[in-house]
Amino acid sequence: MKERGSPPEDETFLDYYDSPFLTFGNDIPVAGDPETAEEFVTALSYLGLISSYFVEADEFWQKTAADVIDRLTYYNEWHKYEVEQEHKVGETSTTYREVTLHHLRALSERRVRAMEDTGWEVTQAYRRARFFHRLIEQAVTNYDEMQQLLNLAAPAIFSSTSENEEDGIPF
Repeated sequence: MKERGSPPEDETFLDYYDSPFLTFGNDIPVAGDPETAEEFVTALSYLGLISSYFVEADEFWQKTAADVIDRLTYYNEWHKYEVEQEHKVGETSTTYREVTLHHLRALSERRVRAMEDTGWEVTQAYRRARFFHRLIEQAVTNYDEMQQLLNLAAPAIFSSTSENEEDGIPF
């Protein structure tokens, strides 16, 4: 019994995890790719964990972009907590590396392309991967739009129109 991608019973399907799209350091760049092999593996792991969590919740098709952000935040916070605990007992070789929405989107795109590369586009797993990818893309779009608004608002908040500008008071 194969695990990982759980290919269909038909022996003509390859395990999409063997696709070059899911290999770090290949010549197939995707916007948002993690910079290191460790970050790549962690982001791929989070993608699998979040996907599985949503499927097991029996509400997969009702999930939203906000659900993706919430779950990613949960895994990042959990990882941060684990690193902090290891540092408290003297294990300093572990470092916290946040998986960003952009990392998750890149690995999701890689997973979809790997599934297409290995013939999985006819499976229910592919349909779920495409839906999940759209949720992640929406989450990234929402996040980027919010960042733009914050960047536009920040200079206006901290600009001073008073005569005494060295106060640093924004009003």
